[in-house]
Amino acid sequence: MRYTRRCFLGGLLVFPAAVLPAGRGDADRSFSFAQVCDPQLGFGGYLHDVALFRQAVQEINEARPDFVVICGDLVNETGNDQAIKDFNAIKSGFDMPCHCVPGNHDVGNTPTAASVARYRGKMGRDWYAFEHKGLTFVAVDTQLWKSPVEGESEKQDAWLVKTLAEAGSRKSPVVIFGHYPLFAETADEEEGYYGLPVDKRAELIQRYKAHGVVAVLSGHMHKNAVHNLDGIQLVTSATTCRNFDGAPFGYRLWHVDGQGGVTHEYIPLSTARMGTWVTLQGRLTGLEEGERGRVFAFAGRHMPETWTLEQVKMLDRRCLAKEDASKGMFTLRNLPAGEITLVAAAYRPGDGGAADARFRSRVLEVTAEGEEKVTFSFGG
Repeated sequence: MRYTRRCFLGGLLVFPAAVLPAGRGDADRSFSFAQVCDPQLGFGGYLHDVALFRQAVQEINEARPDFVVICGDLVNETGNDQAIKDFNAIKSGFDMPCHCVPGNHDVGNTPTAASVARYRGKMGRDWYAFEHKGLTFVAVDTQLWKSPVEGESEKQDAWLVKTLAEAGSRKSPVVIFGHYPLFAETADEEEGYYGLPVDKRAELIQRYKAHGVVAVLSGHMHKNAVHNLDGIQLVTSATTCRNFDGAPFGYRLWHVDGQGGVTHEYIPLSTARMGTWVTLQGRLTGLEEGERGRVFAFAGRHMPETWTLEQVKMLDRRCLAKEDASKGMFTLRNLPAGEITLVAAAYRPGDGGAADARFRSRVLEVTAEGEEKVTFSFGG
C-alpha cells in the first residue's frame, strides 16, 4: 500500500443521531480525537522512539483534536524508570487531555498485582471511563484478560459490566480502547500471540454487541488492521516506533460529526521533520557451548579499562538499542548518525551466569551513507 501524508483507512460508522444529547447544534456535537499506538520507547531504537513520539505530540497538537488515547506499550522494558520518566515528560507536551492504557510491555506478559500497582503508581489508572459530547469512552487493561491476575481481573470485569449498562441506559454510544485486539484476523481464530483468549473474546463480543459499543481501538500488532464485526469497528493502528507491515510512523485521527457518523484516517508523521536514522548489521562469532550473545549500542565514546556487567548497567540510560545475537547475527535499527560505542556480551543464562560474562567493544562513527556491517569475535 502506498501511503500519502493523509491516508484514509477507515469506513463510515453511523449510529442514530438521536442517541446524542438533544438540544445542542450539530457543530457542538462534532469533534475529533487521536489514537496513538505503541510508543514503546526502546523497541525501535531508544533515541529514535523518543524523537518520533515527541514529533507525534507536536503534530497532534497542530491537528487540534479534543483529546488523545494511547493504546498501550508506552515503554519497551517493563519497569524501566528512565523510559517511564521520558514517556511521562513527552506526554505532558500534549495541549489536550491524553488518556493511556497499559500494554504487555508496561505490566509484563504475565502481570502480577505488584506490576499492576507499579504501573498505576508511575503511569496512572489502567481502567476507567469518561464521557465526551454524548459518547462514552472506556479504557480497559487487556493484560488482565490475556493473563488474569487474581483479585484484579474480577474487579475490572465487574466494573465493565456496570459501566456498559450505565452507558446503555443513557443511550450513549461506547468506544472501547485497550492494547490487545479481540483477534488478529477472524473472530473464531485460536488465541495466538496477538489476540485474547477464545472464551474471554466471545464473552466480550457478546457484551459489546448488547451494550451499544460502536468501536474497539487497539495496538499491539504494530500494523494497521481494520475489521467490521456486525457494525462494530475494530481498529488496530500502526505505531510511532517500529511497524511490521511497512506502514509509515504515525497516528490515527477519528472524526465524529453531529449527524452520528464516525470516520477515521491514518496520518503519517512528516518525513521532513524526521532525523537521520541508520541500521547496523553484524556477526558475533566464537560463542562457547551454552553461551548466549547480546549486543548493545550506546551514544558517545565509552572505553573503560575493563568492561563488566556493572559498566553496562551504568550506561543503560544511554542505550540506543540492544539485540540478541545468540544465533550469530544481529541488527541494530534506527541508530542516530554520530559516534557510538558497541558492546558485545557473551554470557551464560541463569543465576550467576552474568558474572562470568565476556565482553568485546568498539567505537564507530555511524553515517547515513548506508548500512554498516561489523563483526565481533570471542574466539582465539
